[in-house]
Formats: sequence, C-alpha cells, structure tokens
Amino acid sequence: MRFKMKQVIKIGSSCLFDDGNNINYDVLKERAREIRSSGYETILVVSGAIAYEKWFQGDTRDNDDIDDLELRSIAEQGQACLTVLYNDIFGEHLAQMLLTLEDLEKGFEIRNQLEYNMINGIQTFINYNDGTDFSEGRLDNDIPSAHITDYISADRLIMLGTNDGFRDPEGNLVRRVREVTDEHYSWCRENGTHGTGGFRPKLTAAKMVMYRGIKVYVGHVKDSIADIVDGNVDRTLFAK
Repeated sequence: MRFKMKQVIKIGSSCLFDDGNNINYDVLKERAREIRSSGYETILVVSGAIAYEKWFQGDTRDNDDIDDLELRSIAEQGQACLTVLYNDIFGEHLAQMLLTLEDLEKGFEIRNQLEYNMINGIQTFINYNDGTDFSEGRLDNDIPSAHITDYISADRLIMLGTNDGFRDPEGNLVRRVREVTDEHYSWCRENGTHGTGGFRPKLTAAKMVMYRGIKVYVGHVKDSIADIVDGNVDRTLFAK
C-alpha cells in the first residue's frame, strides 16, 4: 500500500538562468537533489522551451514582438534542448508529457498515466505543447500546474520562480493569502526578463486548488524547498 504524499513542483522559465544570464545549472541540480530525497512522489511542471531557445540563439526580442508561427517553431526547437537539460539535471531519463488545453480536459487519462509513472518510480516532467497549441504560450504553465495538482490529488503545489513571493503595491511581502480576491489581482505587475506569466496566473492557479485544502507555495528557486515550505525565507503561502 502506498503512503507517500504527493507534490507538484512548477519550475518557471526564469529559473533556467542565473544573474549572469547563464544556465542556472548548479541551483537546478540542487533543487533536483532535494526533490529526489524529499520522500514525496513528485510531478514536475516546467516552462522554458521558448526562453531556452531564444537564449541559445541570442534572440532578445520580446515574445509579443514575434509572430506566433515563428514562436511555435522556437518552442519546438527549445523543447528538445529542455528535455536534455532536465535529464542531465536529474541524472536519469525522465518521462516527458506534452499537453494542450484539450488534453487537460482528459483528467482521468492524465491521472492514470501519472499514477502509473509514480508507482513505478519514473520521474515525469510536463510542459505545454506550444508547437501545436499556443494558448498557454504567453503565460507560463501556472494554470496547467494547478490542473495537474488537482488531477493527482497532490498535497501541495510549489511554484518556483525568481521572485520571493507575492508583494503588495508598496513592495511588502504577503506571507500568507487565505483567499484570493480582486484586490490581489490589481497588485500584479508585468513579467520579468525570461518569465512569461507574471503573478496573475499564479493567483488563479492558487485559487483553483485552495478550496480543496491544497497548500500552494510561491518562492525563489535559489531557496531550498524545505525553507520555502517552513517559511524560513521570503515566500508566500496560499492556504485557508
């Protein structure tokens, strides 16, 4: 009988790069080590195919300035590189699942496949299939991560990025949000250099799963997952 708790960890596009705009290899490797030793069955939801390929090509254009067909092609090229990177970071062959909005409606099938992989010790990482459906391409997979959290009845969702939590208009950290309101949405600012979603979809993702008693943490990728969960670093917990 299985007694392990389950978690979904979402790794945003901005996590791929350090302050010098190089691949953030050491930090990602440390987060992978934490995930493997956490005792949780973990599903990864990742972003960054477009960001990775643009970085590789030296393309500094904003995504909004790139035609959708070209951006899809960039995503298709970057996804192959992203797979190699995560296999290297985890030191094993990961199972890759690429989903679209239509796929995300098939909760039963997704859950069964992910459960099979978890039972058999196969680490799975999920990304949105921007090559065939670009509806999530300008967000950052926050909403899909909430769907996956719901489908597998995870105990917690941890969203890693390059911000250390949600802040009010004066820049004060909001350590806990018990209910997502319109006021919270009004505080959202623009996206970062490599991230595509901003905080608005994170609020929506948290709102989607909080009602089920699932805790959602938003923290900085440089901080340990344990410290984010325990509140030893700046981060935001979404929980009733």
